[in-house]
Amino acid sequence: MEGWIYDEKSGESGINPRSSLPHRVEMLMKILGVIRQWNEQESGPCDYAGMTAVLGQLLHAPFALLRLWRPLEDVFRVVGRFTVAKEMPHLEAALLQSPLLHIPVEEMASVDLPEDVLLERGKRFTLWRMPLLGKGKLLGEFTVLLPQGRFLRDPEIIEIYTAQAGLYLDKRKTEEELQESILRYRHAVEVSKAGTWEMNLSTGSREVSAQWAAILGYTQEEMESFPEDPLLSFSHPEEREMILERFHELRSGQKEQVILECRMRHKEGHWIETMDRGKVLSYDEAGKPLRLFGVMMDVSELKKMEKDYVESARNFQTLVENSHDILYRIERGGAFSFISPAFQSLLGYSAKEHIGKSFRVLVHPDDSEKMEAFFVKVRDTQDRQESPDFRLKDTQGHWHWFDTNVTPIWNSKGETVGYTGTAREITDKKLMEESLHLEKEIFKTTLMSVGDGIIATDVHGRVTIMNQVAEELTGWTQKEAMGRKLELILSLRKDKTLEDLGNLALEAIQEERVLMLQDLLITTRNGLLVPIEESAAPIRDSSGEITGAVIVFWDITDKREKQKQVEYLSFHDHLTGLYNRRYMEMIIRRMDEAQIRPLALMVIDVNGLKLTNDAFGHDMGDLLLKKVAEIITSCVREEDVVCRVGGDEFVLVLPHTTEEEAECLRSRIKTLALESSMESVMISLAMGYAVKTDPEQELTEIQKLADNNMYKNKLKKGRIMRSRTIETVLRNINSKYDYEQIHTERVSQFCERIALALGLPPKDVEDAKISGSLHDIGKIMISPETLNKTEKLTDREWEEVRKHPMTGYQILRGVDEYSSLAKVILHHHERMDGKGYPDHLAGEEIPLLSRIITVADAFEAMTASRSYQKTKTLEEAIAELKRCRGTQFDPRIVDVFVEQVLKAGD
Repeated sequence: MEGWIYDEKSGESGINPRSSLPHRVEMLMKILGVIRQWNEQESGPCDYAGMTAVLGQLLHAPFALLRLWRPLEDVFRVVGRFTVAKEMPHLEAALLQSPLLHIPVEEMASVDLPEDVLLERGKRFTLWRMPLLGKGKLLGEFTVLLPQGRFLRDPEIIEIYTAQAGLYLDKRKTEEELQESILRYRHAVEVSKAGTWEMNLSTGSREVSAQWAAILGYTQEEMESFPEDPLLSFSHPEEREMILERFHELRSGQKEQVILECRMRHKEGHWIETMDRGKVLSYDEAGKPLRLFGVMMDVSELKKMEKDYVESARNFQTLVENSHDILYRIERGGAFSFISPAFQSLLGYSAKEHIGKSFRVLVHPDDSEKMEAFFVKVRDTQDRQESPDFRLKDTQGHWHWFDTNVTPIWNSKGETVGYTGTAREITDKKLMEESLHLEKEIFKTTLMSVGDGIIATDVHGRVTIMNQVAEELTGWTQKEAMGRKLELILSLRKDKTLEDLGNLALEAIQEERVLMLQDLLITTRNGLLVPIEESAAPIRDSSGEITGAVIVFWDITDKREKQKQVEYLSFHDHLTGLYNRRYMEMIIRRMDEAQIRPLALMVIDVNGLKLTNDAFGHDMGDLLLKKVAEIITSCVREEDVVCRVGGDEFVLVLPHTTEEEAECLRSRIKTLALESSMESVMISLAMGYAVKTDPEQELTEIQKLADNNMYKNKLKKGRIMRSRTIETVLRNINSKYDYEQIHTERVSQFCERIALALGLPPKDVEDAKISGSLHDIGKIMISPETLNKTEKLTDREWEEVRKHPMTGYQILRGVDEYSSLAKVILHHHERMDGKGYPDHLAGEEIPLLSRIITVADAFEAMTASRSYQKTKTLEEAIAELKRCRGTQFDPRIVDVFVEQVLKAGD
């Protein structure tokens, strides 16, 4: 300890000799008492003033300060003071302003104190500075003033006190720092919503925080009521063994810290995910763990976030893999470092093989320069940019249009080191743009060349556009009409009244609707009147605002001529040119009202029209109707009215015609029909008539009687006609198609023999024979080129062939004697396994006679001599039947055919 005394006379300083022994003992006892008080003080603020006062009392000093060093502030701060005189405070101020207190203690021995320092009303004092040390570091100092001439007694006792004070302050500082650290930690724990636990291994006691309990839905008081270790009590059974192992590592000292991830049961019964960090807090004298401390956090949300992140990453990967756009990343030099799968789906290249290769080799030569400039712009602006349209080449050498948006990639220095972006194919868009441009040009061309006159006006009704037709109809050119009022160019009047209609464009604009006007006249520039019709409609922009109007008008001179034609067609049949039902009803009513007597009505029906349509096609049916119309009109008088009133029905209205005259007309028509020929179609007519002679007779009764007479005749003649038509169809098939007659005859024979071998009744045997001869009647609708083709049929030709069972069904079901066999013909190409056509029937669902035809038809086709196939031997054909037995063919019929029919034939 060093002190300095400034003596006015000698300028010397010194230390007084020791006090008496009793006084020294008293000083030591006082110091021990103070130290005891310090040690007993467990909490509360430090009594710095008391510490300073003790030193002042020990030294009998009039003034003392305790200053602590604040390293963060780099200053000493006064925390305690002692004084025995009221007038001393201003001395403290003077002292604190003195440069002496800013000189390090170890350097003060070489400092000369000036005479005017520390004067108090003429008094002089001695300044003493006593450092306080803790673990070798300066904590602060006591600053004491003693009156001049008083020596410092018992410095070793004072040094004991200052040393103990330094130790105590160091302890307090350490405790305060620890407490502050604990407070910061607890605050951090509270902010993180983590719970803490502590365990004393020597006592077995454990303690959990309120937040630890809250994580599991409990209060701290509720948690204390559980006798077992909470961490084990609430842990998932599957994880308790793991928890015990981790805690054993802590208790045994194997590890200083462990981390656990486990599930804990919440008070409400569900499981939450937790993370627990446990560590050894302190050790005993033997170095064994004494206290354990841990922090538990509810990481359920974090786990969910991790799961969501994984899912999000998976979704992103899915998005990348399934995106129709190409996602890519390229190095600054242009080489690919990543390419999404769309690269291959759009361009055909392997994405993996193009990693490390430059994108430039794919760019169209005409687009290279602008793409280089684009990437320079991205690099220089260091911002996302959208490219101009460019083309990339696919593996087939075709060019695809793309656009791309690119974002630069920077390194830590802010330098562009690469680019990432997406490229979207816009080939269809480009084609559409070209199409729209073309459409615009077409529209412009159409506008100028369309057959209607078109004039557009602005919102004030002044002409802005005028096409060539409008020029021709009005006599004004577009150049002349531009900017003029519409009514000057298009002078409109009503056809009958010649009323002036003014500016229709302004009317459409004001009423905000489309105007449709008929029966108008325009006065051309040279004074001619032209009949027209027109429409006027407002023009709206994209926001819906009206910006003008468009007037479309057309010359109806030809239309008025055509109206007469329309009136003609309204009373005539378009196919035959005869009058139609509407005209018939009108003319009958007029003749009846005019009391024309006798009035005969004759009804004629074309027999077999539907059969003709089914067998030979509707074109042939139309020719038949025209031929019948021709026959009828050639037999009637000029005043007679011939009408076609239905598909196959004609009505003759015969004024002033008796029954005898009507019968003569019927005979003439019948004879001429029999004498007429029409390729393969026979003309057969059913006719009936009735005559009104009595004014009281209802006209409807006459019509009904004529119908009944026609139907009586039809019953006699219709069946014969349909049978002959079937025979005609078969003759046509046999004559037009190679091998068909031989094929049908052999199939018919095989069917008959199979039916006999199966023991079927005679009626079924006969039906089998007839069905075999008719099974291909539907081929009448197949072109000869297809049936006689030697090469493989196309899909379209094959579809045509597959329709023949349905065609045959349609032909036969309308013929009474063959209607029962129609479904047999319909299903003769079905298979036992259901893979046939047309209805995919299987097994017993297929009619028996159809299954017989299937076997006979297949065998005949295999063994027949055809130019388009290699003929199979008998053994090969039998082997094929057996191979397909049960799948294509009925097993029983195959067995009977092979074992009985063919052997009998041999």
